[in-house]
Amino acid sequence: ILVGPLFRTIMSFTNNSFVFVLPFSSFDGFGIGALLAFFYSKYNTNIKAINRRLFKILGLIGGSIILMKAINVFYSASVNPVIEFLYFPSIMCTGCFLVVKFTEGFSGIWRSVFENPILLFIGKISYSLYLFHNMLEETIGFRGYSDVLPFEGYFKILYFIILIGLSTASWYLFEKPILALKRKFEY
Repeated sequence: ILVGPLFRTIMSFTNNSFVFVLPFSSFDGFGIGALLAFFYSKYNTNIKAINRRLFKILGLIGGSIILMKAINVFYSASVNPVIEFLYFPSIMCTGCFLVVKFTEGFSGIWRSVFENPILLFIGKISYSLYLFHNMLEETIGFRGYSDVLPFEGYFKILYFIILIGLSTASWYLFEKPILALKRKFEY
């Protein structure tokens, strides 16, 4: 679990964003996911209740660090090594919190947020979004065009529209037909 944040922190000084898609950058996520699965499958109900509370607390702390990262990105050009070290583990903790909350179920306004059809559709195409987001930016060379456009917001809107369109096409042309084949095979 410690390899991921250490690797990202050391490599953050290289100014190479590709580093963050390397497997070493994700070791903490793999480790936290393995621990989550281990604790939920191995221990009795009392331990699970303690874990749920622990994940809720870690999720709130993680959400706070993610918010600090967002504030740092918008208001400072410098890299804060402490926030960089804690950022990805914070995403993992927030993810664990959400997994626990999803298993318990949401109610009230949170239920309407997470059952929103737009958000559910983005969930469907999320794998394509993941696959295409870096490739699209690098392949088409949007980074060079952001200076030409009247303001950087146009670049982000154009990038977002193309990314959603490409991911939607991938969902309907490739993923959905392939997933439909699962019915033909025994699990």
